[in-house]
Amino acid sequence: MKTAIRMFVGSSVLSLPLLLFGCEGESKPGSSLAPPPDLTPPDSTPTETPSIVRSKTLPPAISGGTLAVLKDGKTAVAADPDRDQIYVVDLVAKKVTHTLVLSTGDEPGRHVQDASGVVHVALRKSGALLSFDPITGKVLSRRQLCSAPRGLAFDSARNLLHVACADGQLVSIEPNAAAPLRSVRLDRDLRDVVVKGDLLFVSTFRQANVLTIDAGTGGLMNRSVPIKTQAAFLSNGFFGKINPGQPSNSASQLNTASPAVAWRMVAGADGNPVVIHQRGFDGMVQAVPNGYGNAQSCSGVVESAISALSVDGSGTRMRSTRALDHTVLPVDIAIAPGGRQAAFVAAGQGERTVQFMALNAMDNMATESQPNSPVPNGGSNPCMVASPTPLPEPETSTDSAPDGLPVPIEFRPANGEVIAVAYDLKGNVVVQSRNPANIQILTQRAAPIVLSTQGRYDIGLTLFHASTPGQIACASCHPEGGEDSRTWAFSDVGVRRTQSLRGGIAETAPFHWDGQLADMSSLMADVFQQRMGGGPVSEKQVGALSSWIDSIPRLGLSSIGDNVAADRGKVLFYSAAVGCSTCHAGSKLTNNKIADVGTGRSFQTPQLMDLALHAPYMHNGCAKTLRDRFGGGCGGDDRHGVTSKLSPDEVDDLVVFLETL
Repeated sequence: MKTAIRMFVGSSVLSLPLLLFGCEGESKPGSSLAPPPDLTPPDSTPTETPSIVRSKTLPPAISGGTLAVLKDGKTAVAADPDRDQIYVVDLVAKKVTHTLVLSTGDEPGRHVQDASGVVHVALRKSGALLSFDPITGKVLSRRQLCSAPRGLAFDSARNLLHVACADGQLVSIEPNAAAPLRSVRLDRDLRDVVVKGDLLFVSTFRQANVLTIDAGTGGLMNRSVPIKTQAAFLSNGFFGKINPGQPSNSASQLNTASPAVAWRMVAGADGNPVVIHQRGFDGMVQAVPNGYGNAQSCSGVVESAISALSVDGSGTRMRSTRALDHTVLPVDIAIAPGGRQAAFVAAGQGERTVQFMALNAMDNMATESQPNSPVPNGGSNPCMVASPTPLPEPETSTDSAPDGLPVPIEFRPANGEVIAVAYDLKGNVVVQSRNPANIQILTQRAAPIVLSTQGRYDIGLTLFHASTPGQIACASCHPEGGEDSRTWAFSDVGVRRTQSLRGGIAETAPFHWDGQLADMSSLMADVFQQRMGGGPVSEKQVGALSSWIDSIPRLGLSSIGDNVAADRGKVLFYSAAVGCSTCHAGSKLTNNKIADVGTGRSFQTPQLMDLALHAPYMHNGCAKTLRDRFGGGCGGDDRHGVTSKLSPDEVDDLVVFLETL
């Protein structure tokens, strides 16, 4: 049966190659680098040119998924991590009814409404769960739960809130209880939760797993991963087009893309989870200009896709779409009432930020039974291509789209920067923008609903998240300032593991595993301008980016292991006999020096902060776990800490300590 794919995008065109990285001082209409022309950010400080604007209060990295429409269908709640505020919005009256001002650095994120109407919000940075009454705007409670709570869902059958935490805990708590009913330890880096009957589905962020959990016991039942598919990047004839002198991938260098970074998981119409995520190119990435993508491609070495998990009497099955055309940083997805359509947000994509897909296209997906086969596409283009006619003709319909949903009238809110999307009960599309802070109902001809007039434009954040013409952003490999858990095969240096940027990197120069890039200017010139195809950036823009990156905090995971064992491991780590702290010293746990520790060549000493979150380990990702680093030759020899004579119990203690860093 043939299926239809319909995606709507903005009718105006943003020429990223020309506008994104122009010369400093030039005024570029529509450029995503300049602050919005009708909003002078009160909290931002312009320098000599309009292209260099810094926010006094540096905003956090974009995480998405901060908007929800409540059960009454007319009230929206928007969390604002940039300003540490929460807004309750009357979508009918088009006004903010309550603004909750939180503590500085709370960073509110996902939220959910329980059976009594109370709204619960995960405070990502402070580790708390905030509960409030959306009718009165009164805060009812604030409970500490875990390090870095991310996703949450309400289980109506059990009257429980399930909270997924980055430290690996899945916390279950009654809406009015002071303390959790249960906390089970799953994988590190948990992201979102979906409830379906007796099952909980919990996603992991970087590795894009979906864990099936018994809702009654908290036990792990199954692990599913979006499938590996044919890469849109290579399928588009990339190598032959831009660098014909380079050899093609050999048979051992795969023409595939593997899943990573599940930005958002929500429930589909059938209750099963739907995930919007990235995939990374598995083949050899050429170290040449535009080696990470080009302007003619629908996707670069990082592509976006939607996967759906089916759970029925025959078991579980994961299906995945082809690459989504021009969809950089897919930070949010929402399913329309009835499940006929999905709206998703590509935060790096300028005027194509909000896109739509008919969900009968989910029938046209690859499955686990054909993991290395091209996804059926009915044509030669490897991506799901946006419709050239985004709006129905007026004589066809003025009130509803062909599938019965309201027609999106404006696809890009004023000044853009959309970070979240939701549907109301009638199928209206509601989006939230971060700067300016507003809500817009795309299916109604109404002015944006202003959430706050506090500006948070920062050129550093914009540079980090904006797509280059090659369809890739810095945040594609460093989501939320961290890393994508991938090892990449580069034509010049071989296999390299993505490194995290959290906790500040300015003091850890030179950069990259080999230490071949002396400073941020060198890194930007080599990686951003050349390989990513971003074009020229000024020294002031580089400085702004460096300052913004250095503001990205480490997660600071709570200790959930054996504290006594960790204390024993700490003694080993700092002992002169073992010698770990000889190189891993100082506030960043690195001496920044380059040394040969028996892994094949010399590498710069990496920092170890939040180490538990950064598996796999070593420059080539050869150690799947920290324990693997101490055996089998992967971690080098006794030049890499004198560990060969440690007993198994001592290695266990050392690993427990390393997981607390």
